[in-house]
Amino acid sequence: DEKQAQLWKEQARQLKENINRELWSEKDRAFLDSYEGTKIGQQPQVYALVYGLPDESQKADIINLIMKRGKGSEQSFAYWTLNSMFSEGQAQWALDYMRQNWGEQTKLDSFNGAWHEGWDLPWGSTSHAWSSGPTALLPQKVLGLEPTGYGWKTFVVKPLTGDLKWAKGTVSTVAGDITAAWEKSAGNRFALKLNVPKETLASVYLPATDLK
Repeated sequence: DEKQAQLWKEQARQLKENINRELWSEKDRAFLDSYEGTKIGQQPQVYALVYGLPDESQKADIINLIMKRGKGSEQSFAYWTLNSMFSEGQAQWALDYMRQNWGEQTKLDSFNGAWHEGWDLPWGSTSHAWSSGPTALLPQKVLGLEPTGYGWKTFVVKPLTGDLKWAKGTVSTVAGDITAAWEKSAGNRFALKLNVPKETLASVYLPATDLK
């Protein structure tokens, strides 16, 4: 429905313009929590990145604020914090965040192999699906498998490796299993093995520091 699509695109453009006009604080170089408010939280900056609101001149300040706040959101929302950081070239920060915060949870006496409802809470569920950020992010960002079309007919393979030496895994789709494994070795070498199901198309991106 091209007419409806055009209407929504125009509404999205106007909404983006309004948010930047009413919620962006040039003084603080960040988005405000609310209209005519003064508080600046980590979450609005994350949402701004996820939904493509800032321009390139705003991004560096927003990213720095998110990283400075550290564990500045509830455990369930932290998936979006790390998703935005992986997407903005901060894979190492995101990996360290996982190790420090979810990693610490695995050392609690109450840890039973599932993620808790919140960071170090004396109450709540000890098996909380909404708090399982790494469970999704490891295959999605570290292994690098994300769909770009319906039913994984097209997908991207874009590993974000940080200081990791290897990763491997399988994502089950209606088109068949996608298996991927990558490994770093001496001499700055990177090897990727990938199984692409029939009648699907993968766009593959390899990490590089020198394209010569």
